[in-house]
Amino acid sequence: MELSALLRDARERAGLSQALVASVLGVHRPSVSEIEAGRRGVGAAELSVLAELYGLNADEALGAAGAVTGPMPMESVRYAFRRETAVSESAYAAVDRFVVGWQTASAEDTGSTAAYTPPRVSYDMRRPDSDAEALWQGETVAQDERRRLGLAEEPIADFPTLLREQGVYVGTLDEVPQRELDGVYVRHRAQSAIGLNFGSDAWGPYRARFTAAHEYAHYLLRDVSAEQLAQSAERGGLVEARADAFAGAFLMPRDAVLQSFNSHPVTTARRQASSTMKLESVRRSMVNAMQYFGVSNFALLRRLVVLGVITAEDEVSLREEGLSEVDASKLGLE
Repeated sequence: MELSALLRDARERAGLSQALVASVLGVHRPSVSEIEAGRRGVGAAELSVLAELYGLNADEALGAAGAVTGPMPMESVRYAFRRETAVSESAYAAVDRFVVGWQTASAEDTGSTAAYTPPRVSYDMRRPDSDAEALWQGETVAQDERRRLGLAEEPIADFPTLLREQGVYVGTLDEVPQRELDGVYVRHRAQSAIGLNFGSDAWGPYRARFTAAHEYAHYLLRDVSAEQLAQSAERGGLVEARADAFAGAFLMPRDAVLQSFNSHPVTTARRQASSTMKLESVRRSMVNAMQYFGVSNFALLRRLVVLGVITAEDEVSLREEGLSEVDASKLGLE
């Protein structure tokens, strides 16, 4: 059966409308109609999402994919996207280019696309059912992984190198705005890769560092298609929350953060007695902590809330206040 007919029949069997499928893919409904009529090709990342959405066997879908346009990655490639908005066609194209670059680099290294073999390490965690469980799982896996790697409480100086040492290929996503796609975790059989979007502004490297840790969580926990499917948006969101919790704890270990801010979790009495004084102390310590851990102010503030150093209300206040010109200069954000 041709790919177009296979996808049309699979959608109808699943009882999904073209409009819903279009919303999941981040395209207009006529694009889905064009795919099913055989007048528009399907990118590799799009095909992975459709196979997951329709419950298709990936090998069956890819076996019918003789008409797939653009770069065709390896069989059964799966994706987990990190982005703020619906995945756009330009984002899918960026992922396809990234996968081809991954394949090319692997082949050049050893003459085989099996160049990057991940270590035999993963963490067995069920999908979280609540925000609290997602936070606990992320924190727990981050602590265990830092312990496994012998990192103690020190910041991670060169995260891409650390990932490569774990057998994970690291590359860049180009020609797509960071707001559309921060990063992507790609898995194929025993191989894994992380694509990072460094953006075009000064904050880009800071965001990319957090994204790398976020995608590393997907790798360690064997997460794929983490937030793409409309039917599982709530649970997918908790998987993403778990990856964010991991990233925060992995990049900013608890004791090191508390030491940086000379602090302990907030108690009700202390919060009422010295809120203004405490915020001023946090404000003075933020830039040094951002430089030390290599994270953005948003990531740092979220971590401080999780650890009880500041309240959620404090976080909002400090975010709205932003960085002074002097602080921005120290961070190279002029």
